[in-house]
Order: sequence, then structure tokens, then C-alpha cells
Amino acid sequence: MLLNRAKSDVQASWLRLLEDMPMGEVHVPVRITNPYDPTRFWDGTFLVDSGATSSHVPTTVLESIGIQPTGVREVWLADNRPVRRLFSFAGFTVLEQTDYASVFFADDSVEPILGLTVLESMGFLIDPARERLLPRSAVTD
Repeated sequence: MLLNRAKSDVQASWLRLLEDMPMGEVHVPVRITNPYDPTRFWDGTFLVDSGATSSHVPTTVLESIGIQPTGVREVWLADNRPVRRLFSFAGFTVLEQTDYASVFFADDSVEPILGLTVLESMGFLIDPARERLLPRSAVTD
């Protein structure tokens, strides 16, 4: 009985802490580069989506820098709908770190989304309370 009460008190404390902690959207500047012609790039602001594995960029943006689709994959949207999307490969530069990853061709009305795969491969963690990215080393050191 005592253990259950202690567990309940801890859960209540955590819930109060989470309620008091503001959680905002994290937006970061990103450069998307054509991996076959690095002189062709696009700079934009991306929403960091902790629920998205992959990155999604409007089709017109990718086409404007010469990125062509290399295949089609099924992806699940936030509303739990599966859709088939074209994908390719692109360079991503975030806070002076560059890596290459898959990118999905999104509808032109969609805000560019930076997924976790790219962020993790670059060594970033999301700090939603302060609306920023942190280098993993800042947390683990």
C-alpha cells in the first residue's frame, strides 16, 4: 500500500512538472543540397518533428535544385494515414553539421520537416522546452 502511494506521489509530481513546462515547436535553418551538384542548394526553415523518422521537403523545392526521385515508399502521416511518396537522397546542413539522407517529396503546401534520422546521425537532441537543438555531447559529457 505504501509503495503504491509513493508511486502515485511521484507520478503526480512529474505531471505537475510537465504541465508547468512549456513545450513549443522547434524550427531550425537547414540547407538542402543536391548530392550530385553541391552548387545547387536551397536554404529554408524546417520544423523539427520528433515523431517523424524521415525528412519531407516540398516537391518544388527539391526539383528547383535538381533532385530527382529515385523510388517510391509508403509513409505514415501524423493522422495515421498511409501514403505513397517519392523519395531521393539529399545533403542536409544543420548548425554547421552536414550529412546525407533520404528525403521525401512532399506536397507543396507542407512545411519542410526535419526528421529524427538526420538529427540523430548528426548527433543532435531536441530540447522542446527551450525550442532548440543540442549537440548530444552537451548532454552526455
